[in-house]
Amino acid sequence: MLKHQFVSFENTKQIIEGWRHEYNTFRPHSCLENLTSEIFIENQVKIAKLSTFEYFQFLEWR
Repeated sequence: MLKHQFVSFENTKQIIEGWRHEYNTFRPHSCLENLTSEIFIENQVKIAKLSTFEYFQFLEWR
């Protein structure tokens, strides 16, 4: 963000939205087991669909 000079409010919104999308899509986060936000959410949805037995098998597999 420090390398950008904001010209207008609309320009600022576009730059920030681009940064936010990159941050949430491509950058891994240590608090999310070094996964990107999107992959972490996909995994959580898959886990939520598992039965209890399948979930414990999944944990052992990891």
